[in-house]
Amino acid sequence: MKNRRGVALLITLSVVATMLALIGVAFGYLDNARTRASYKSALIESDYIFSKFANALRRSIGKKPTIETLSMFYSSPLSFGTKNNEFDMTFFCEPQSNRIPFAWLSKKGDKKYSREYDIAKRVFDEIVSKAEVKNPARLESMLVSAMSGKNGIRYGVESRVPQKKDIITQNLLIDILTDYRFLEDDDSVFKVDWESYFTYEEPDGKNRGKIDAEFAPVELMSIILDMDKSYLQEELKPGKLSEFMQNSGIDKKSYEWLFADKAVAEMVCTGRFGYAEHTYALKFDYRSGNIKGFEFVEEE
Repeated sequence: MKNRRGVALLITLSVVATMLALIGVAFGYLDNARTRASYKSALIESDYIFSKFANALRRSIGKKPTIETLSMFYSSPLSFGTKNNEFDMTFFCEPQSNRIPFAWLSKKGDKKYSREYDIAKRVFDEIVSKAEVKNPARLESMLVSAMSGKNGIRYGVESRVPQKKDIITQNLLIDILTDYRFLEDDDSVFKVDWESYFTYEEPDGKNRGKIDAEFAPVELMSIILDMDKSYLQEELKPGKLSEFMQNSGIDKKSYEWLFADKAVAEMVCTGRFGYAEHTYALKFDYRSGNIKGFEFVEEE
């Protein structure tokens, strides 16, 4: 009888354990289903917000905004929410064409882009030198090879898609830097604040080949103008470049080939909001009245 009771007890415990496991799977599935439902609802909400903000940008900024309009727009993010705190959002836009295009680094030997290459090379040399990168020549070669498509190395998922010439994406840049770090055993490459100096794409339209210097980072402008960064931080205000150059005795004409003569309506906009205990972000590019590259992600 004792053996039978022992076997029965083992069977009972086994059944209980199985039931508990099944209950755990069921709760896990329900939780996952709720998460998916939350994500889908947030995506629908994001798409609605995106359409409203895109239309608002077209109305308020248009294709040819004034410098004053952009100065106000870039100055601070927009924050808003519902009275019951069920929804809150922060929305902001940042200039997209206010730095040197990475593509200019690949223009060595191209007479049409000789000045563009020279300035890109000058900026590159200075920032990698400051970060004490061990082999700048190899790093530059890897960047140029990636832009030309002649690197012969597959960089993650993006390599499956035909790459546009002279374009480096953020993910591709990270892969190149990581590859360089292992090839040279050099962590210093990650000390470079690339996005304060370089942008991934060239400006569109009439301003192609020129940067929006009115809203350029002071780090970049200190190299271009060969002036102290701390002085620029004090004296050079966003949207006041012409006034600054005039007061500083700088010949503006000597930079006409580099600086756009009008405000550039090219920016990347981000909306970050909470939904059902999760945080999501939507992102898109605004290019002179056109909307490109909508992206929606759940943030950790």
